[in-house]
Amino acid sequence: MSVKNKSFSAYLTSIIGVAILAGIALAVNLISARTNVRWDLTEDQLYTLSDGTHEMLDKLEAPITIRFYATRSRNEMPMFLKAYSEEVEDLLTEYELASKFIQLEKLDPEPDTPAEEAAAMDGVNGQPIDAFTNVYLGVAVECLGEKEAISYLNPQLKDKLEYDLTRMIYRVTNPEQLKVGIMSSLPVMGSTPPQANPMMPPAGGSEPWYLVTFLKKDYAVEEVATDVTEIPEDVNVLVVIHPKDLSESTQYAIDQFVVTGGKAIVLVDPYMTAEEVDQSNPMAMYQHNPSSNLEALLKTWGLEYDPKQIAADNTYAWKNQGQKRPEIMLMAGDGPFNRDEILTSSLDRVNFLMAGVLKGDGADGLTKTVLIHTSPNSDSFTMDEIRGSQGRLSQQVEGDEPLALAVSLSGKFMSAFPDGPPASDEVDTNDADDASEDAKVDSGHVAKGETDTSVLVIADADFVHHSSWTQEARDMFGRAQLQQTAENVSLIQNAVEQMGGDSSLIGIRSRGVTARPLTEIEKLEAEAEAAFQSKFKGIQDQIDKLQKQINEEGIKFDPKKGLVVTEAQKEQITKIREKQAEAKKELRHVRKDLRAAITAKQTSLTWLNILGVPVVVALLGLIVAFIRSRRMAIR
Repeated sequence: MSVKNKSFSAYLTSIIGVAILAGIALAVNLISARTNVRWDLTEDQLYTLSDGTHEMLDKLEAPITIRFYATRSRNEMPMFLKAYSEEVEDLLTEYELASKFIQLEKLDPEPDTPAEEAAAMDGVNGQPIDAFTNVYLGVAVECLGEKEAISYLNPQLKDKLEYDLTRMIYRVTNPEQLKVGIMSSLPVMGSTPPQANPMMPPAGGSEPWYLVTFLKKDYAVEEVATDVTEIPEDVNVLVVIHPKDLSESTQYAIDQFVVTGGKAIVLVDPYMTAEEVDQSNPMAMYQHNPSSNLEALLKTWGLEYDPKQIAADNTYAWKNQGQKRPEIMLMAGDGPFNRDEILTSSLDRVNFLMAGVLKGDGADGLTKTVLIHTSPNSDSFTMDEIRGSQGRLSQQVEGDEPLALAVSLSGKFMSAFPDGPPASDEVDTNDADDASEDAKVDSGHVAKGETDTSVLVIADADFVHHSSWTQEARDMFGRAQLQQTAENVSLIQNAVEQMGGDSSLIGIRSRGVTARPLTEIEKLEAEAEAAFQSKFKGIQDQIDKLQKQINEEGIKFDPKKGLVVTEAQKEQITKIREKQAEAKKELRHVRKDLRAAITAKQTSLTWLNILGVPVVVALLGLIVAFIRSRRMAIR
């Protein structure tokens, strides 16, 4: 075959190859468009319906209508909202394909149309983008007269979209809500100050914590007073937050609730930062005790908790302007969470602020499971030790074992009051014995549980205060909205759901709040910090030794001459100053070398990310070109 014919043949082959590839691409696009087939390449399969959603959809027994309202026919719809509406529509279509009981209706609420009237009836409101134009992007779910709606689907909250949709389906199919009781010495439920004038509206006060707001979306939440002598019978799950100075009668009420099969979540704290101090009392700061405890109950449950000890973790320490605060722990990744337990299997980030430590193996008959723990590079300190560290607490951490911060206990519980209920706190001392005997007869005291139950204990009450896991943000319309920065509240919701008997939503709630730490950089920083601390400790030990010698000799005071320093002491002081100067210089070099090492690692990773894929593609291209040239030479 001539060279000319070979060239023509190769050209024709190329044309045919391109045409075949174009045909395949077109066919794939047409098939995927008609069958809603998508290839989810994200690590956590964020764009695929989760197992929890499929589990809930498989339980459906009644028809459900999902009405999706989105402005489509008007150009005023911002492009990013139009793009997001397509994502929402794709997800809703997956719901429809996943269950024969779900029917999806797509509506475009044009002005003065039945679709706009339906949106208003469903609680989906138009969002003003100017003085004359509203756009719609919302969804409503209805089943047998029960209805739930999201008025505006905010793109900034798209990571929670599947959870919100599945929760709406759950709520319309399960209208009867569990009852959650909340007992706290703090104004968790909000507060209203006393009115000086009953004719005037109340002023001041506080809003409920966001924890309560979140729980009320799915459950009937009621406050349980801190002076009750019996937990209401209709409470399914009791949440006890920062129990301070509870009477024995109230502790007994909690005890009997658990012993008789009630589920409880208990949050104690060695130092509750969210607790406000009475500013009108000048002595309040000195008299204030920020810790809480349920000593009798925790001890009976087989847990050891010291309300004076605060956990500190160098691995997960919060960093502020380069300085570590190990008493503030930002837990992220797989390390701190028990992935074998459903409560924490999907969590990716939670924050702790001056948390306590939970020790002990659990009482006989109870199974203790650690859910969240520190890294081995952790220790515990008193508040005085933390204050006295002057910001250098990370250099004093010497532990080598993880510390438990949250544990679950399950089984049959024993009463912390084996002799029966305590006498009423208001009973006179002389009549206490008689009152106690009467109470034992009338109360129906249960000393040993006959029903398996479970208790979740967390050694940090700040854990559920919104300052630990949220921040305020603004949407495109300038409205304030809540943005989650951690999943603290998710653990409480997970526990309530599991204790209430349905755990389908647990695996969905945590999807999207994913921490992706630079593990190589963090590892290098941890090694660098350890090296620095070791060097610092060696130098500090030498300085302390010289200082101790001076203290042992003592510096005398003369009323006329003032301080009298001997020549030997002057020499020692000079040595200390020289050693301090030498130490500062040496530590500066250590810091400089560590920063250089970290910067070099960051630079290499950056270049690897930038050049990695292009280099691989170029090499593949060269290989293909080489193979083609060899084939052409053979021909």
